Formats: sequence, structure tokens, C-alpha cells
Amino acid sequence: MSFLDRRYRLVFTILILVYSLVFLAILYEIPLTIFAISDIAQTLLTVEGILLGLTPLIEKPRHRVLPLSVGTLSVLVSLITVVMSESAKTTGFGGPYNWILVFLDAEVFIIMLGVYYSSAMRRSFRRRGP
Repeated sequence: MSFLDRRYRLVFTILILVYSLVFLAILYEIPLTIFAISDIAQTLLTVEGILLGLTPLIEKPRHRVLPLSVGTLSVLVSLITVVMSESAKTTGFGGPYNWILVFLDAEVFIIMLGVYYSSAMRRSFRRRGP
């Protein structure tokens, strides 16, 4: 692993941590209704589905395993969040599990972005010879 490769990974890791903290702070500070939780989860589900659909474009099959696993987990968490928030809309009871699910959904989404970025950019970090 070259110095440039380590530096890019370090910068990316720091950016992911800062982004996740800012995203969670925004979710924590804004009073979210059950309708907003449902809309956020549906938006994350759409982006996760698109990224999961782009998995076959990763060149090497062994590099597809981790993004596929994390992507599937992320989609399942988003689906659970959507189902729970939709059921809370109809019953009128939005217990604390909805807040836990939306924070978990956001964190898994951020992890998914990091995994897909590192898997897709793996080839561009390598040194190209003449």
C-alpha cells in the first residue's frame, strides 16, 4: 500500500466520520414527525437500491462481496424502518423504536457509501505503469 493510497483512505475515513456526526446531529436536533421519518427512510431506500443495482459494475467478483452484503443489510434496515413508520402512521403510535431505526438506517447508509466508494475506487488508487 503506497503513501498516496493510505492518505486517500485516511482522508475518506475522516470525511465519513464527520459526515456521519453531522448527519446524526441534524437528525437529533430537528424534531422529526413519523411522516418525516417515513420520507427519510424511503429516500435512503431508493439510493441504497440504486447502489445495490450498480454492484455488478464493480470489476472483480471478489470485490463485489462486501458491497453486496452491506447493501443487502442496508436495504433490509431501510425496509424495516419504512414498514414500522408506516404502521405507526396508521395506528397513531410512534414509539421510541422509530427513532432508533432511523438512526440505525442513517448509520448503515453511511457505512454503505464508504464500502461502495472504496470498492469502486480500488482500481483508481493503483499506480498505472507505462
